[in-house]
Amino acid sequence: PRCRTTGPRCRTSGPRCCATRPRTCRSPASCSPASSSSGHSSSCQQSYLSYGETFAHFQAPRDSYYPVQSANYIREHGCAGGNLFNNYNFGGYLIWKLPEHKVFIDGRMPSWRDENGVKYIDRGGKIYAESAAQKAEFKKLNIRCAILGGGAQSRKLRERLLKQGWTQPFDQPNSIVLMAPKTSN
Repeated sequence: PRCRTTGPRCRTSGPRCCATRPRTCRSPASCSPASSSSGHSSSCQQSYLSYGETFAHFQAPRDSYYPVQSANYIREHGCAGGNLFNNYNFGGYLIWKLPEHKVFIDGRMPSWRDENGVKYIDRGGKIYAESAAQKAEFKKLNIRCAILGGGAQSRKLRERLLKQGWTQPFDQPNSIVLMAPKTSN
């Protein structure tokens, strides 16, 4: 991180000062060369930044990992009167952003078992691997839309669903939205 130029909490001295690290202080005055009271170089790593500022360089933008735009699409257009199928990594985010929609799986569920003792995560694996399992689960759970990631399994499932008449009305770099075909009543 480079020297920050605003804020009242900047210090150029303290136990974390180190001549090899750039200082991340917050005021122009404290960025000027000076020796600290601890005897360390004033070129120090400032340790009084807020959490968000300190770790901002470690965080990827939310849009690059989570299906932000795909979730917005489902919020605006709905899920064709049914439930949502999603990949495991998106479940918690979708529960947060789409609380009105039931999701297929999230991070709490790998050890959960259904009434037959089968783990939900194994049921999800079968959906990705087997067309018959996917059709049976989607019918049983009334799955009418899906938000899938960009991995190999998701690409194979996407191709299968498109062959079954599903449409892909929206995609973003890390996720796609698929909608079930309209049923005639």
